[in-house]
Amino acid sequence: MSKDDQYRRLASSNRRIAETRERIELQKARVLELQGQPECGTAVQLLRILDHALRLMLHNRAKLIRQLMNWPHYT
Repeated sequence: MSKDDQYRRLASSNRRIAETRERIELQKARVLELQGQPECGTAVQLLRILDHALRLMLHNRAKLIRQLMNWPHYT
């Protein structure tokens, strides 16, 4: 895999992280709307899943960044 490929993967990762953060904010609002209703439990469960997915994405992005930082430099 080339360095350009790695940068493309990093850009894609950044987009997915931004999208997931937006979805988390929307889901938090939905949870607040549903407080006290039976559907609230499902909404909270989805929020937890989104939060876990975000943490995994952040971990993956950090790994990509470390790989790019350690990419061989040729002079």
